[in-house]
Amino acid sequence: MQNINQKLRESVGLDDDKEAELLAKKAETEAAQQKVFTAAKAKGIDPQLVDEANQNYRKAHALYDLDTQVKKSTAGMRPNVGNASSAAKNPEFVDPSKLFSRVNNLYDSGRLQEAVGEQGANNLLEHANNNLVRHKQILRNVNAVKTVGKAVGIGSALAAGAKVTHIFDPEAGLLPTQ
Repeated sequence: MQNINQKLRESVGLDDDKEAELLAKKAETEAAQQKVFTAAKAKGIDPQLVDEANQNYRKAHALYDLDTQVKKSTAGMRPNVGNASSAAKNPEFVDPSKLFSRVNNLYDSGRLQEAVGEQGANNLLEHANNNLVRHKQILRNVNAVKTVGKAVGIGSALAAGAKVTHIFDPEAGLLPTQ
């Protein structure tokens, strides 16, 4: 299992076919391990102890899967690596679209619930959804500012890459774009 997880880490975002193959192999391995737990019970090992070991094993791997999906949704320079200048030029961030999709898939498979419990899964999925909705609102606002800017003559600056640092939201007032 460690070898499969290592290969999955190495293939993150590189080869979706290879990733799917490794995930299938991981599922096969987990099924074989379930047979071992069943056989242990049949040989007289305390069923409660076997069930606890199985739960701990499944939770650990579900947490690993969640960690992998969060990392696949993250880009940019890690703040604790290199110098502050390189991190400032390319700050680390989580893409809300990718994160929501990946967390939602984990929820659908039940892995998210195994990792953080039912309530934790619901909270994380709701948080990811709220951030995705807000991200889409910000993108719409940026596009609106660009459109208005073109109409009032600052569109060329925006088109040339000038950074929009604030957006006006009628309900919340002036908001930063990042």
